[in-house]
Amino acid sequence: MLRLSLIEIALFLLPFVAYGLYLALRVRPVDPASAARGRVLLNLILIGLLFVVAGFAVVALEVEPGVKGTYHPAEVRDGVLVPGHIE
Repeated sequence: MLRLSLIEIALFLLPFVAYGLYLALRVRPVDPASAARGRVLLNLILIGLLFVVAGFAVVALEVEPGVKGTYHPAEVRDGVLVPGHIE
C-alpha cells in the first residue's frame, strides 16, 4: 500500500518537477514571481491530478485479485479440525 501511495504522489509531483526543470534549463532567466502565476499552478495541479487518476486506472486494470475460488473456513468434522481452504 505504501508503494502505491508513493507512486501516486510521484505522479502528482511529476508536472511540477518537469516545469521546474524547464525553467532551470531556459536560456533566458525567469522572474520567480512570474513563474508561479496562478494560471500556471492551476494547470500543473490539474495535470498532476490527471496523472493520479490515470495511475489509479492503470493499477485497477493491472492488479488481479490474488484469490480465485471460494473460501471454505476451518471447521470441526468428527472431532477433527479441518483447516480452511480455497476451492
